Amino acid sequence: MSTRKSRYVVRLMYADQAYAVARLLLAAGHSTIARRVPSIIPTLNGEFTVPADRKRRLIVCTFLFGSTPVEPTVKVANQLGALLARLHQVSPAVTDEQTPTGRDLASASWFQAMRTAAADHRATEIERDLTSKAIDTVKAIGSTYSSLQRILIHGDITTRNLTYNENGVGIFDFGGVISAPRLLDVQGALANIAGLAGALQPSLADSLIEGYSEVWPLPETEQALLKVAMVGDLARIMAWIRQSGSSRTREWIRTEKTYRLRLLQGLLSDFD
Repeated sequence: MSTRKSRYVVRLMYADQAYAVARLLLAAGHSTIARRVPSIIPTLNGEFTVPADRKRRLIVCTFLFGSTPVEPTVKVANQLGALLARLHQVSPAVTDEQTPTGRDLASASWFQAMRTAAADHRATEIERDLTSKAIDTVKAIGSTYSSLQRILIHGDITTRNLTYNENGVGIFDFGGVISAPRLLDVQGALANIAGLAGALQPSLADSLIEGYSEVWPLPETEQALLKVAMVGDLARIMAWIRQSGSSRTREWIRTEKTYRLRLLQGLLSDFD
């Protein structure tokens, strides 16, 4: 959606999430509002429809201009860490009953999905072996991870969901927010900013953690879980890649599957 002066992004969300997401968007530098869905809304072909679920809200936020995907640098890593911490500080706590499954590490659905992936005939022997090792690695910290406070997090911090301009780093695409411990966002940032070469680059990783901790200190107990969380999420992403057959995903596989596989191998070797 656009006007003469600005461009906007509009999303439809359930009311219990809409206002929390609006707070995250504000912290990320967007101007945003949350509004009740109108009685009738126009469709793309010019006709009108009555929403089936009036318990939803429209989220309207400004479009962040800048260059994307963002080139990882020490400065970008530091700014991203600080921005993530500000987002997490304003995010509300979430009860266990609201915790989603599948994408959240160490959930029952995560383990089920990983066991299925470990037996997937489409996976290579190396991928099946890495998935089995990832299950064992995550299982060892399951109770500790499950005890961490859950908040609403972005859930998909990649260079494709970041933008950079004169004001610094910006985050967009909040359509997939999930409730999970904050370190799930932090590990995603580490994997996608500091791990693009197929191995964690210490200067980028340290700068990101430093930027985060300057705003909201990350205890050593949580920092110690970051590599395990990365292992679990990388294994989940590898399984998702195999299950998706779209042409867009096949292109994404060609460009990113190799580095993710190398990163997963390197991280798991640290636990041998």
